[in-house]
Amino acid sequence: MYAGSVRTLQPPDIYSIVIEGERGNRQRIYSLEQLLQEAVLDVRPQSSQYLPPGTRVCAYWSQKSRCLYPGNVVRGEPQPGPPDIPQAKLRAGGA
Repeated sequence: MYAGSVRTLQPPDIYSIVIEGERGNRQRIYSLEQLLQEAVLDVRPQSSQYLPPGTRVCAYWSQKSRCLYPGNVVRGEPQPGPPDIPQAKLRAGGA
């Protein structure tokens, strides 16, 4: 999965998608049905209390990565650094 942005071309049925970091910023055209089947909504919870163990998430593997990986929030050992950052077990192979 790659991060991107959505723009309305012909409401309510036709949308333009631009993938972040893609060469040439080429837009892709999607119908509403395609968009609903393939898009993942970017939701950023205010706190890790909204992410109990087992919650499905998508996250970047590293700061250099532009690809999102699916995974689940796991209960882990306390880590140094900010206390409100949940840990996730990511699946490198996809869905």
